[in-house]
Amino acid sequence: MSGLYLILSLIFIMGRKVIPFFIEKGVDYPIQVTNWKWIDKSNIIIFWLFGIADLINPNSYFTAVFAGLSALIHGIRLGGWHTRGIWKRPLLWILYLGYAFLVLGFALKALAVLNGISVFLALHAFVYGGIGMITIGMMARVSLGHTGRNITAPPRSLFW
Repeated sequence: MSGLYLILSLIFIMGRKVIPFFIEKGVDYPIQVTNWKWIDKSNIIIFWLFGIADLINPNSYFTAVFAGLSALIHGIRLGGWHTRGIWKRPLLWILYLGYAFLVLGFALKALAVLNGISVFLALHAFVYGGIGMITIGMMARVSLGHTGRNITAPPRSLFW
């Protein structure tokens, strides 16, 4: 689990910078997405507290509280990044949905502790939904951009 949490930390740190940048440059109209300093300062600390609590006792209420706080904080961040234009661009909505799966993973982890649902639902949301979608989306976006191809009109096959 510690390896998973290390990868998620990297996504939260990297994603904070690049996902809003890609959204601002990728939509057809000028926009500045919202980022709050209090989220930037608190999200990693709360995430690390969540990770420590989960590694020590995955079924503790501390784990559930920190998971719930992480879901709330990252959900607010995701709301600040939303604009209608992302749904017209596969290279944007895959990153947005991937981050949404990370929020869902925290919520499912809290529910696993509080309501007894399977912890594997949270694990799948983190790994397949979050890490998988963000990794594929970033690879597609960056490989097009760094090879000089048009990122606003990617090949049709890229949609899938």
